[in-house]
Amino acid sequence: MDNRPIGVLDSGLGGLTVIKAMQKFLPDESFIYVGDSLRAPYGDKDRDTILSYGRELLGFLKRRRVKAVIIACGTISSNVFEEVKAGFDIPIIDVVRPGVKAGIKLCQKKGKERLGVIATEATINSGFFQKLLGESGIEARYKACPLLVPMVEAGMATHTVTKKVISAYLKDWKNESVDALLLGCTHYPILSEPIKDFWKELTLIDMADSAVKECKRMLKQKDMLSDGSKVKQVFNTSGDAVRFGMLGTSVIGNRVVAKKIEWK
Repeated sequence: MDNRPIGVLDSGLGGLTVIKAMQKFLPDESFIYVGDSLRAPYGDKDRDTILSYGRELLGFLKRRRVKAVIIACGTISSNVFEEVKAGFDIPIIDVVRPGVKAGIKLCQKKGKERLGVIATEATINSGFFQKLLGESGIEARYKACPLLVPMVEAGMATHTVTKKVISAYLKDWKNESVDALLLGCTHYPILSEPIKDFWKELTLIDMADSAVKECKRMLKQKDMLSDGSKVKQVFNTSGDAVRFGMLGTSVIGNRVVAKKIEWK
């Protein structure tokens, strides 16, 4: 048993989809969340910058004595995961590998499903999804959607403009037999409603659920699950704390009160 909190980090609001999954699959666990909304999005940053930011976020959580970390940022997970976790002696889980496993499992279960993957520009350009899915033999298509994260961070998830952008990104796939869509950024499940409005038949794969299930499996294996006696939830953001709280509340379904942090 280990009642220390789990750390969750992201470039901004997207990792709150991981928190939502934790409330479902790990309700007895405390957590400390840090979202770097001030510097979001990460998807347009170069690799060195992504690595620097990732280490800063991970260091922030380690100083708070978390027992494990979920890197909820797909851009960090796909570009610099091995480098960013080097030197840290706590279990660290990324979102991409569990998400890809879920996508492969779905496609194998249903047969000849064609998988679409949408993610940030840096994630698609990293080739990491292509590598993992290519090794599985799953037929997949890939697309960078750089406008989606800024729209989520701006609180425009259900805005008419966002719906038009989603249509522009996905309309060509609608005629190419893409049956399932892997949301390769944790911000994207926040757009599930407008995506489904555009394409009702599409099966959406949320990486957040898979990452939390993997975290639960790992903690159970190491006998590090909490007994649920003192569950604490702490939210931190480098952006506007009031705005983060307002948008975060709409994402996870219960009140979010965030603390403003500043990078040195």
